[in-house]
Amino acid sequence: MWYKQAKPFVESGDLAILGVIQEQHADRAKLYKQWKQFDFPIVQDATTKLDLAVVPIPLLIDEHGIVRNSKPKPGDLEAFINHSFEAPTAAEKTTTKIEAQTLISQGNQALESRDEKRIAEAIRKFEQLVEQSPENGKALFSLGVAYRSRFDSSMREESDFANASKYWSEALATNPNQYIWRRRIEQYGPRQIKPYPFYDWVDKAVEAIEKRGETPVKLVAPLTGSEIAKPSKKLPTSDEAKNPDPEAKIFADENKSVAISATTVPAIVKKGSMVRIHLNFDVAKGKWNNEATPLRVWIHESSSGKPESRLLVHDASQINSANSKYIDFEFQTDKESQNCKIIGYALYHTCDDEGVCYYYRQNFTIPIKTR
Repeated sequence: MWYKQAKPFVESGDLAILGVIQEQHADRAKLYKQWKQFDFPIVQDATTKLDLAVVPIPLLIDEHGIVRNSKPKPGDLEAFINHSFEAPTAAEKTTTKIEAQTLISQGNQALESRDEKRIAEAIRKFEQLVEQSPENGKALFSLGVAYRSRFDSSMREESDFANASKYWSEALATNPNQYIWRRRIEQYGPRQIKPYPFYDWVDKAVEAIEKRGETPVKLVAPLTGSEIAKPSKKLPTSDEAKNPDPEAKIFADENKSVAISATTVPAIVKKGSMVRIHLNFDVAKGKWNNEATPLRVWIHESSSGKPESRLLVHDASQINSANSKYIDFEFQTDKESQNCKIIGYALYHTCDDEGVCYYYRQNFTIPIKTR
């Protein structure tokens, strides 16, 4: 609605549009912009350095840089364009000086450089501030953003996504009314806490762009199941699966040719609530054998709760990096469990650098923090 109303004034040269997006992944905003054929610049504010707690917030700014309307409606545009505002005198002019903490500024500069090697620098800056001010929600959230940024880079470390979830959850605890911080957790969390499917528009966008004969913006991080899942108050369970290796006959991956990392979202859940589990599998030695059966995960029965399915199979159509595979699922925690954990194993095929291929099993335990 806003773009449609504003476009004639943009074309006449009377108005300029600037968008600000509080998105973790800038490429997704670029894809949406390409799909909708927006022709105005959009800048990213992943760490909410503008101190916004809710979105969207349209602002009408005059030719002198003064905000004239902070709660406009699309119908207000014509009157705003046709009104001539006088330049404020020196006495009337007011400015708001935003003195961002030095560490936050330095951390943001490192992230915004788009240099993967500087993400570690951003993490260090935000960590220093968190050490000094453990209740600084903005520092906690920014630290989560930095960890997730490194997780999506070639510099990934095993615990990066788990750390992002941890610090986003801690940030929200300092200010439960912060809408943007809450949405970041909901994005990766279970259906139970979702207001809507976050990225169900992506396939439609890609299809429409390709029909126009264009090449869609490539997403840096593949969409997770949680990001396209619809809200639901119940756990969608399936109990028909059979244990693929009940007697543990498949050779154990003693040398850990595949590194398994797990992230729970939210990082801490109330007993009896659902949690989303994100499993990442990174080949540390050799490569995946994609010509064999797909990566599978089995979740053992336990008193800690129940998964949506005990057998999980990697979707071969999912876009992953050459070395990584990804599975996510939901888990209903038990109301009475004092030591909640998920115990299971993964089965996968890999090949070493000499071309010799193996079929391995690797057991894992995922602790879930409850309150």
